[in-house]
Amino acid sequence: MCLQWKLYNQVLQGFKSKLEDLLEPVPEEERDENMALVITGQMSGPGHAPTRRTLDRCEMLIKMNKKVFLINTAEFLSSVGSIPYYGSKEGVYNSDLLKYEKIEWKDVSFSFFQAEKNMPNMAGLRLLLEMIQKIKPGIVISVGASILADLVNDIMPVLTIGLSASRIAYTNTACQTLSRELQAADLQLLNKFGLNQNNIIRSVSNFTMPDQLESVTREQIGLPEDKFILAISGDRLREELDKKFVDMLCQAVDDDMVIVLLGDMDISEHRIGQPQELKNKIYSLGWVTDFLSRIELCDLYVNPCRRGAGTMSVMALVKGKPVVTVPYGDAAVNVGEDFWTESYETMPDLIRRYKNDADFYHSMSVKAKERAAVLLDAENEFRNVLREFKKRTNSCQDVPYSKGALHD
Repeated sequence: MCLQWKLYNQVLQGFKSKLEDLLEPVPEEERDENMALVITGQMSGPGHAPTRRTLDRCEMLIKMNKKVFLINTAEFLSSVGSIPYYGSKEGVYNSDLLKYEKIEWKDVSFSFFQAEKNMPNMAGLRLLLEMIQKIKPGIVISVGASILADLVNDIMPVLTIGLSASRIAYTNTACQTLSRELQAADLQLLNKFGLNQNNIIRSVSNFTMPDQLESVTREQIGLPEDKFILAISGDRLREELDKKFVDMLCQAVDDDMVIVLLGDMDISEHRIGQPQELKNKIYSLGWVTDFLSRIELCDLYVNPCRRGAGTMSVMALVKGKPVVTVPYGDAAVNVGEDFWTESYETMPDLIRRYKNDADFYHSMSVKAKERAAVLLDAENEFRNVLREFKKRTNSCQDVPYSKGALHD
């Protein structure tokens, strides 16, 4: 990560050297305290968790009596200047949004601008900085790291809402949120780039759930009625279901259990379909748009050791489904220590306990719903993050205080 941050800063400094004339700080008294600028690097559909998080923050700001201007810089996983390599990916770009000047979300609407699919580039950044210098927002929030946000931070302090619950974003903005405690390695990393613990606001990673589209039964989608179902989901299951994880499942799964895979993969070509212990015990539902209706049919959500999958683990909690995970990655941070187990070696015993101990299962189901309530208390937590940002930067107007889950 240190190398990534170094490379990022080299790119950032290159843009700064060419845009110095637009990076003059705007005095606080000249900023429009009623105007909030929100920056994101990618806009997909409402099923895309970062997009939904961005739109929800815009809605919350409007409810705080702010005018909102949302900019999609289209710089997330940009292919501009990229070097081809195996497994590279490109961000989603919806060209239809170029014609939109307003976005309607839930019961609100707000101003919107989307950059062309050639960002980051000097002309595009210059245009956006000129717009920002003109509107002089009272608060600037970047959902995820952004070159534009780091440039704007020279003009006025910027708050970055981290998209990873477990990972520090490589950004130089005044503050960023993080959902776990800072560790010594984090502080060393921050110090290398002239930052410190005051640049980090610890905050519970918050979510809003998409609407559940339907209610189905196990019988309707071909799942056995009398089995204890383990759910595993993700859009990179081919890589994440490695030999160690499959071996763990072979130890854990007995004749009263089956596994449901929610993700785009062909089990016939994957190691998970080969072991005799798992024969006729795997049901692949493919990638589903209505995850909530599928997870409620399962009994337990099992998370492989991976960095992401934070949102899907929260959806499991919402439905009262306990989660089994090692203490690593976004899912682990989101669900909390109650649902951690030490390693793949300890997972099989815990999985079997969930199946065999009804009292234990019930108590953990209750804890799942309690944890979900904390994670879904997004508006209160956002207000408290803004309050803490104001304290640390003295750069945004006061917001009504409400007791939430903010950790100092």
